[in-house]
Amino acid sequence: MTPDIIGLLDKEWVFTAPEEIGRASIRRFAQAIWDANPLYHDATYAGESKYEGIIAPPTMVCETLQYMAGGLNEAGGNDRRPVLLLGGEIRGGNEYTLFQPMRPEDILTVRWRAADVTEKEGRSGKLVFLVSQIVYTNQHGTTLAVNRETTIYRVSGSPEDRSEAPITRTWEAAGVSARRAGRPDGPLHFEDVEAGDEVPALEKALSLPQMVAYAAATWDFHRYHYDHEYARQQGYPQPFADGQMLGAFLAQMLADWMGDPGAIHKIGFRFRDLVFPGDVLSCKGRVTAKSSQRDRNLVECELWIENQDGKLVLSPAHASILLPSRGI
Repeated sequence: MTPDIIGLLDKEWVFTAPEEIGRASIRRFAQAIWDANPLYHDATYAGESKYEGIIAPPTMVCETLQYMAGGLNEAGGNDRRPVLLLGGEIRGGNEYTLFQPMRPEDILTVRWRAADVTEKEGRSGKLVFLVSQIVYTNQHGTTLAVNRETTIYRVSGSPEDRSEAPITRTWEAAGVSARRAGRPDGPLHFEDVEAGDEVPALEKALSLPQMVAYAAATWDFHRYHYDHEYARQQGYPQPFADGQMLGAFLAQMLADWMGDPGAIHKIGFRFRDLVFPGDVLSCKGRVTAKSSQRDRNLVECELWIENQDGKLVLSPAHASILLPSRGI
């Protein structure tokens, strides 16, 4: 823990996007996570909804780097994104608090602040944990979301040896076009759920093309996620999925379950293992509690993701969702 590292706690980085998010970027992000919700691309459908227009998928505001106007660094990351030059980095987890949906006309201003830096001894050597607090506002000064992000830096050692996973599923096999416009039986209401209820599972089969599409959709081109040679040089058998993509999958599962006008208020998750092309993921969840607070109907859920072998790759995770009351 050098003085330079500790000094990060006094710093804040502010970025303002040079242009609006735009409908095309929203559509591309939705395509990258295989989410055909018409709120994200159909102006007529979205205009008749409570949002009165196109909105972005819930987690896109915390995942896109479109607001950064810089170039790419040697590792493929944005050269203006704050990092620690300690060695290999990997995402440890995120917690998103979502206040307002992002819209095509929004111009983001993003404030990064180093909230905490700690050092621990891991199996492969020293690990430094950087916790960042990231606040997203639009051109009107409205706070859209807050992202508390943990990045882990491996000061020494190499990652656990892994066997390469074959690509066994195609884009079409993952059901890209299977999404329907909202719940077939109407929106979910607060009265419809009880503690212990299961959230209908969502399955995703990953491929390298999808990972590349996600990198393009989020303007995040870190070579870990598409460059075989670079990944192997860093000690990994092949490229692995950007962890935030898994958060987007969880948000899609919840949105499919709720329908419109349900909304995600908060979602947080931690990663337990890497996900590679060819992995088949099952996103799951259950209701843990419900309450009415200040005229809001809150439902708390625990979430997790398993791979094709039943191994947890994301856990623990949680979400708070807002549901309408029946008849209102």
